[in-house]
Amino acid sequence: MTVDKEQAITKLEKQIAVAAELKTKKRFSPEFDKWKRDTEVLIRNIFRPYSQHLNDFRDVDYDLRIWTSGTPDSVPQKAYEKGLDKAEAILLSFVDEIKDFYPDKKPIPDDFKKEDTKKIDLSKTRDEGKEMRLRKQIKKAGSFIIAAAILYVLNSWVFPRLFNKSIIKFLTEIDGIYYAFAIGIFNIGLTIYLYFRLKNKITNRNRDQYIGFSNVDEAETSEIKPDHKAILEILIRQDNFMLPRSALSDGIKELFPQMNEVEIGIKLKEMQRLGYVKIDSSLLLSTVAITDKATELLSKLHQLK
Repeated sequence: MTVDKEQAITKLEKQIAVAAELKTKKRFSPEFDKWKRDTEVLIRNIFRPYSQHLNDFRDVDYDLRIWTSGTPDSVPQKAYEKGLDKAEAILLSFVDEIKDFYPDKKPIPDDFKKEDTKKIDLSKTRDEGKEMRLRKQIKKAGSFIIAAAILYVLNSWVFPRLFNKSIIKFLTEIDGIYYAFAIGIFNIGLTIYLYFRLKNKITNRNRDQYIGFSNVDEAETSEIKPDHKAILEILIRQDNFMLPRSALSDGIKELFPQMNEVEIGIKLKEMQRLGYVKIDSSLLLSTVAITDKATELLSKLHQLK
């Protein structure tokens, strides 16, 4: 929370009282718009923008879903008042939650120190990026050279010797049983190859689901940075252990106001490399999910406390 416990309770109870007053006024008045926006801002500051609390409040419907020109004015007004009743109940539930479960002080991780995350060594990250790009370019160049060498050997030595008249004559004289035997051996070899290829693919897929797309075999377990731990704790609180990239960025900015979008992106890529998170991107949405390895790591860290 960015406000203390008593302030949060007082401010939420004030919004509940305003909601009760709005029932006596015409629906969707300017006072209603102000109350709704003020309440959303308050919820973001109490529970942070990535929590389910804000979605619960925004899901309240204050209007009829279906109505016609013959619908009396009293019916939409009743739907509006019913929506305010539901909003009051949700806000009251927030108050009870804060009273029962939230400590008096702001719940910051004990081992979190702002000085650890004030500055990111961007020069080191850039050097690593340059080194990776150079390796990719060298690998591509090497592949091209090898392919050219193979093509040269085939054209200059293999094909001229393979398709000369004496070889063709020799092949036509071989008994058919030997061809059948060779095809059988080939099919057996192909089956064995496909089996191990499929097995390896399934193993890699299971590993990716377990530790995320990463070049490491498992997440580092010897040490975890406080900022990494704080970001992982954001994800572990979600129902499906993942968040849209934009929502996670909002949450990270709440924890680390000094971070900009570039630094957040670098931080997430670093966590992906370590096997802590799995980043899935599509044309419509980019999501960040905590990996099973990172979940086990968080569990071990909490057990040590």
